[in-house]
Amino acid sequence: MWKIGILCNDFEVFTSGTKLLPSNSGMVFEQFDEKVSYDAVLITVVFCSGSPISCPVVILPGECKLPVVANSAISFGMSPKDTLTVSSVSDDGIIVAVRRDFPSLSGEMIMRGEFPFGWKLPVSTALPFAALSLISGAELK
Repeated sequence: MWKIGILCNDFEVFTSGTKLLPSNSGMVFEQFDEKVSYDAVLITVVFCSGSPISCPVVILPGECKLPVVANSAISFGMSPKDTLTVSSVSDDGIIVAVRRDFPSLSGEMIMRGEFPFGWKLPVSTALPFAALSLISGAELK
């Protein structure tokens, strides 16, 4: 099981959306606590204060101003600098573009490319869930 810390404005609302993730993702979610060690931390807020977040993998909005220390930082948003961005949106769902290779939690490399997700969600919600799905490796099986 992968322990994922979530730093967001409304933890209950966010975790209600985790049903979108593959059932074999192997992830458990906890509200972020800087005293706890996580396999990954997902940050959905852009402006927050506090100590630098340190963990193996950090997923965060590209415009996030919080300092992080990580082996792998995966940014999401609509900037060409972001690791994950939206390629297209249709009635069938969203296609997420991976612009830079990054490791999954198990160490497999997620290669550049486009990944379809059958979710009809706002981009700001879909991108963090796509990042979680990809790092779990479950979506790739």
